Amino acid sequence: HDHLTHRFPWLAKELIIRGEYLRYEWCNNYATQNSQLFYDTTGFTGLEVTTGPPCYQFALYPINATNTFVLTLHNRHTYNCNDRPITVGGNQNCSCNDICQTCSQDELQVCQCPCICDWNYESCTNEILRLLSDIPC
Repeated sequence: HDHLTHRFPWLAKELIIRGEYLRYEWCNNYATQNSQLFYDTTGFTGLEVTTGPPCYQFALYPINATNTFVLTLHNRHTYNCNDRPITVGGNQNCSCNDICQTCSQDELQVCQCPCICDWNYESCTNEILRLLSDIPC
């Protein structure tokens, strides 16, 4: 399965920058002792962008009672669209590794695929030093 941030990084970046459609959140997995990055789409009812270059026009709608979305794009081959990760200054705008590139609520890069961060844990005192969220997974 491909996550939107991996398959169409330009679209993920656009949705994240708009702020109201795709919001990153963290939750804590107490069984695996790590925090997990996920994207909250609560309240997203759909979006159509029909202006601008054809490669960046799209329609995206959620399928009710699922975590699946229908995405409609112009023919990528006909318009010679490039959907590879966007690179700015040598850094990809979307990181898609199992381990998060950035493990911070304040310094999250423009977009990352869902990923995990190990907890800051003090083994001598058996204490969790910092959690990224209060939400359990």
